[in-house]
Amino acid sequence: MKNSFLLLSFCLWFSACSTTSQVVEPPSTPQTTEPSSTTSPSTSTQTPVSSTPIVTTPVQTAPSTPDVRSYRATEYATVYNLAEHGYPTASGIPYNIYGLTAAHASLPLFAQVLVNRGSQQKLVTITDRLAAGSSTIKLSYQVAKDLGISSGGEVQVQGLAASSAATTSSFSAMSVSSASPVNTVSNTASVFLQAGAFADGRNAQQLQQQLSRQLPYPTIVQTVGQPAQLYRVRIGPVPATEVNQVSAQLRRYGINPMLIRQ
Repeated sequence: MKNSFLLLSFCLWFSACSTTSQVVEPPSTPQTTEPSSTTSPSTSTQTPVSSTPIVTTPVQTAPSTPDVRSYRATEYATVYNLAEHGYPTASGIPYNIYGLTAAHASLPLFAQVLVNRGSQQKLVTITDRLAAGSSTIKLSYQVAKDLGISSGGEVQVQGLAASSAATTSSFSAMSVSSASPVNTVSNTASVFLQAGAFADGRNAQQLQQQLSRQLPYPTIVQTVGQPAQLYRVRIGPVPATEVNQVSAQLRRYGINPMLIRQ
């Protein structure tokens, strides 16, 4: 019995000595997990970009030009300044304060239109252009005077027909049917006085400036010929009842005026 116990103790001791504890050594280099360089096509969120650029062509809008014969409108009329006489217009015809002309924003150049104000009406030709979008018509001095418009007012504009430069070139000069001494004046719708005619435009301009300060009527320099060969200084229109009074005033300045009937 004693021998058996010793044998058992010896076996237990031997088993304990032969058992070795396992020690897990930490890695010498930290291990990192690298992201996969391969992305599955089914999980990609990127949208392919076309290499061909998309070009957008802007839409060009043509300006609106009304048909002349169907044009009807109520517009506010303004008046050219007297100082604008002789200035170039969009049609190439110099503005003449005595011409039956007007400027408009949309009606074509050289269009013939009828301008009505009350019981008065005038046939005019569009020879100049106003800014796009404007709802006014700009009248020559003569047209505004005949319609009884001093600075502006509403008028009815009625388009009649289109025309051409050849039929309106005469508007660049005042049409004069006759010239005669002042003492033969009679009741005339449009009366003008010619204060002088000069070969040198500087002399004409000097006289025009002097008379503009002395007289209550328009005084302009009208050229004759292309290029200009003669410069006329003209006054008017003057009411027929006041022609003799204005003529007497001019004679006091040493000027012998001529009567111009239009």
